[in-house]
Amino acid sequence: VVLISLGQRAWLPQPQIEGVVDLARSAHALLGPSLPLLELARRQPGTDLFRMAEFFLSRAEKGEPGNPRLHVAWGVLALYRKSDPEQVLAHWKRAIELDPEVTFPALDVQRLTKRSPASAAALAELRKK
Repeated sequence: VVLISLGQRAWLPQPQIEGVVDLARSAHALLGPSLPLLELARRQPGTDLFRMAEFFLSRAEKGEPGNPRLHVAWGVLALYRKSDPEQVLAHWKRAIELDPEVTFPALDVQRLTKRSPASAAALAELRKK
């Protein structure tokens, strides 16, 4: 299990990670480590990093299910796991519903549209609604 802090990796046993997560009082505190974990997981497939990021996101969702950044991160997780583009767009649609001004990581939008060119039009359509 990996905890990302200030760009460094520290290997901690699962119970210690869960203890740290339980201390977090907001989704923001849990989203912070999930995004670097997602990027690291994308670069190192086959590791437990996706599972760890999912753990952080699910705990954040329990605390603040209406946080649009959370749904952006779920979409990024789906993208990196090579899920169906519709699944990515469903998460991002929810983020837009919660905050029409929410932004998506530009590189991830490019990755999505490269994999599924129709996704660019679908994402633009979501913005119009």
